[in-house]
Amino acid sequence: MQKIISIFCLISTVFLFVACKPQVEQEIPENELSTKETPFEAAKSLQEELYLDYETIVDELEKAFPEHSKPILSEDEKKKLFPEMMIGESFPCHGQQVASFYKKDMLEDSNEVKGDLEDSSDKLSIKINGDDTINFITATAVEYGETEGERWKILTNDELTLIAQDIWQNNVVSTLTISKETGLGIWQKITASGLPMSYKIPNGLMVYLQCYLPEKF
Repeated sequence: MQKIISIFCLISTVFLFVACKPQVEQEIPENELSTKETPFEAAKSLQEELYLDYETIVDELEKAFPEHSKPILSEDEKKKLFPEMMIGESFPCHGQQVASFYKKDMLEDSNEVKGDLEDSSDKLSIKINGDDTINFITATAVEYGETEGERWKILTNDELTLIAQDIWQNNVVSTLTISKETGLGIWQKITASGLPMSYKIPNGLMVYLQCYLPEKF
C-alpha cells in the first residue's frame, strides 16, 4: 500500500509541474521586422513564417514602421500578398427573398410586431477597394444617376467571408455579409426609428442574396 501511495504522489507531482509550467507563446520578432527594407518584405516574412492573417500583419507592421506613411501597404502589395481579399474586384448580387419587420399599427398603443416575407427583385453591385472599404450601389440608385454608390467599412475580408458595414446619421445601420464559398449573402438594414420619425420605433429589412463572385477566385 505504501508503494502505491508513493507512486500516486509521484504522478501527481509530475502532473502539477506540467500543468503549472508557464506556456511560452510564439513571439513576433519586432526587431527583426524593422530590419527589413520595406513593410512589404516584412509582411511577406510574417505571412510565410508565422501564417498570420491580414489584420495582425498590419498591426505588426505599424508597430515596426511607425514613421511609414499610411496605408502601410499599397493596393498592389495587398493584391500580391492577399489575393483572397479580391481587392479591385467588382461583382453583382441578386436578391432572392426579402423579410421586413415593423410595428403593426403605428397609431395604436401596442407593441405588436408584424413581419413579411416575399420574393426580392433587388440588384446590387459590390466593389472591393484597397483601403478596406467597399462600394455598395443598388440598381435603383443607378437609375437615379448614382455612379459610385455608398462607401462601407470592411469588418472582415478573408478567404471565407466578406463583412462590411455602414452607419448613416447614427440612425441607420446597414450590414453586408457574403460567403465566398457559396456566394450567398445577407444585406441587412436596421433603422432606429420608423416613419414618421416621431414614433421612434425601430424596424428592419433583410434581403437574402445570391452574389456572383469572380471565377478566378
